[in-house]
Amino acid sequence: MIEVYRQSIIDAARLKFEDKYDVELQCMFRYSDAVMDKRHSKNHYIDLFFSLVETIYLANKGRDFRVSTKHCKLENEFVDSINVSSDTTWSNWQSVGAYLVKPIDYKDVQLVINHKASLITQYPNNIDEKWLVIIAGLGHRSSGYRFDLLDRSSIDKNGFDRIYFFDDRSEDTIEIV
Repeated sequence: MIEVYRQSIIDAARLKFEDKYDVELQCMFRYSDAVMDKRHSKNHYIDLFFSLVETIYLANKGRDFRVSTKHCKLENEFVDSINVSSDTTWSNWQSVGAYLVKPIDYKDVQLVINHKASLITQYPNNIDEKWLVIIAGLGHRSSGYRFDLLDRSSIDKNGFDRIYFFDDRSEDTIEIV
């Protein structure tokens, strides 16, 4: 859903740009980790992306160009970089790295374990082993996280005998410690 929302913003900015300038460009946006939430309206984000492309276009209007803000430092809070090219036969605006699944940070995992460990005192006393199963296909990123690169040696079991991730998308279970 995050990528779909972001793409709808890019599509609307493209239509706004094409309506105003009737020019076809290729624009590749690399998003930052900043969340595009309800602090601003969708139109605010559309205008932000439109303005970013418009600034680059107006500075290079009348010539073939390829510009990357990575070098020009025109990024904003939501875009790490943008590549704009006039050397195209069709208009193509899209994000780069969409649906990228990032590795989970062991510190985030440890926070969950620590929170659950604080509830161990509520468990019945006659349990042979205490297992923790963490549902792993959820989170604020629509594509979830990769768990195969997790540094398991840094994880403190904190009172649990075994800890598992259960990926509710693939229905795989991974023991982490």
